[in-house]
This record gives sequence, structure tokens and C-alpha cells, in this order.
Amino acid sequence: MAKARKKKVTIKQGGLGTAIETFTEKTGLDKLAPKDCNCKERVERLNKIFPVRFKAREFTEDEKVSYKAFNERRTLKIEHPDVIYLCDLYADVFSRQKWHPECFNCSGTVRTMLNIIERLDKVYEACE
Repeated sequence: MAKARKKKVTIKQGGLGTAIETFTEKTGLDKLAPKDCNCKERVERLNKIFPVRFKAREFTEDEKVSYKAFNERRTLKIEHPDVIYLCDLYADVFSRQKWHPECFNCSGTVRTMLNIIERLDKVYEACE
């Protein structure tokens, strides 16, 4: 029996405008801009022209069931086994190298996990 081809999901997230906005905020350059510079409109326009897209495959049926179970028990605190599960699922769905955080309490890890969950949520919603 032939394997069924998995559908691809494209997720848009920000773009060049958001990258420039983040850079100017982090470096303090945003304070040099005049008050009426229409920065938000420029960010939206650049994001529309140069979006960042993430290619992902749809969840398998088993992945849908396990991710739904994760969502039902999800709280603000994510336990170690769930972190490993999310990292492995993300690597599989987005065709990325597997990564597991060394420190589970660092703010960088927390931000990364929030991004992973946000992207997996979008794929899950697209599969429903």
C-alpha cells in the first residue's frame, strides 16, 4: 500500500518590518524617529511585501490526538516531559534539527518554548 502524502502548511509570522522594528527598539534607534513617522504602517507594509513563512507538514492523526491531550492539560508551567515532547514534535513537523534545552528556567528557553507552542498551535488549527 502506498504511503499517503502529507499536506504542507504555511505559517506567516511577521516579516522584514517586524525584524527592523525589533532591531531599532533593541538598539534605541526608535527614539530618534519623529512622533508622526507612521512606523506601524511601515512595519505592516514591509511585512506584507517581505513576510516570514514557516513551512510545516500537517499533524498525523496520532500527533493530533497527543497535541490535543497536551492542550487540555496545558498550564503556565510546562513540565520537563512536555518540553521534550514539544521540541521533538516541532522538529518533526517543521523539518528542523532536534533540540532540547539545557536549562529549563532561563528566559531564553521560556521564549523559545512559547514560540514553539505558538507555531505548533497554528499548525494544529490548520489541521482541524
